[in-house]
Amino acid sequence: LEDRLARYQRRWDELAVQEKLFRQEFEQLANNKKEIVAFLKRTLNQRVDEITDLNEQLQSLQLAKEMEKDAFEAQLAQVRHEFQETKDQLTTENIILGGKLAAL
Repeated sequence: LEDRLARYQRRWDELAVQEKLFRQEFEQLANNKKEIVAFLKRTLNQRVDEITDLNEQLQSLQLAKEMEKDAFEAQLAQVRHEFQETKDQLTTENIILGGKLAAL
């Protein structure tokens, strides 16, 4: 009976040691999980901030592009208008000079 009791006691002690090791391992895994989750949250927040900044930059660039496009279109319209006026003036002068030449 004492041998059985001693065997059971040894087995109990072995199981207690195993249980302690398993608890330590479980706690370590839980801590690792917390650290990983915290890291991933920080990384996600950084990426969200980067995306927000890039979207703001994109909107600013698009607005600047539209304003520049409008300015160039206005400048082009002005140049076309001036060209047409010059063309009309030269055409008129050409007709007048042609008439004077014919009168000679």
